[in-house]
Amino acid sequence: MRKIAQFDKLSSVQIEAELNRIYKGTNGLEKIAALSLSPLQEDVLYESRIRQCFAEYKLSPGEEAVFDGDVRVPSVALSVEGLPYVPSTKSNRIRIDTYAISAAAMVRWEEATYRKFDMLSWTSDRAKSSLLEQEDTRGMAIIDAASTIYNPVITSTGKLFVDKLALAKAVVSSNLRTPAVRVVMSDVRAADLAVLQASTGSDTTTIFAPAMQDELLKKGVQGNILGMEVITIPKRQDGTSIISDNSVYVLGPAELVGVMAIRADLEVRTQPAVLQNSDIINFTEYLGWLVRYSKGIQKITIG
Repeated sequence: MRKIAQFDKLSSVQIEAELNRIYKGTNGLEKIAALSLSPLQEDVLYESRIRQCFAEYKLSPGEEAVFDGDVRVPSVALSVEGLPYVPSTKSNRIRIDTYAISAAAMVRWEEATYRKFDMLSWTSDRAKSSLLEQEDTRGMAIIDAASTIYNPVITSTGKLFVDKLALAKAVVSSNLRTPAVRVVMSDVRAADLAVLQASTGSDTTTIFAPAMQDELLKKGVQGNILGMEVITIPKRQDGTSIISDNSVYVLGPAELVGVMAIRADLEVRTQPAVLQNSDIINFTEYLGWLVRYSKGIQKITIG
């Protein structure tokens, strides 16, 4: 069968005629059916972004999740209930809990017979995507909580001005004595980087940056600004936001900001549920979250 690309210059009538010719040929129905083995894609599945902001540490069997801290700088951990809290720091050592993050789905056997694609694989991909959403939700919750307990929040009026971003980077770099390396924001707020503006008292001025604007026009995304990697957090699959459009976070290097303790990395298990005439898919991982040095995070609020 011809490739779809070869149909690009044909009209709809010509395409229909070509498909009819293939259908009437030898094994025509099987050839057309082969194109339906993969499901039509509703949307792009969610991929985790927040792991880039934390240093990953794989715990050995039986090892306690205890990390270095600083009694002079507040740290923030995530409780078993998923709520941020300030843990006790004793002799510059911080102990945190690890807990399960999971996503499960049930695929009824008769549903698989109604589809021309692998229903089990499709459901498995969406369950994994749901778990990665939970990762980013928890990671952003702890970053947001830590961003306001050491450094005062910087306000940018109307949009994200580049001078406010430079100030946030200077604060983090001064606190850590090493340059800030990441800026985290929503997809919507990243649009402010298309045209760079700075506030000058009660007025604003536009900054001409041909190299950055050329990259934006070619790629559609701004990968770096002021020497920092731009990380955008998309919305969940249900349309709700993980990060506010009016919040931007400037972060130092992962090892000087926080740690994600991994007791057991992502595992998938399947099990037939005979009484329900279905298969059960479960994705589980055991993690602990800790922002060790809150001075390494600066929040900018768009007011």
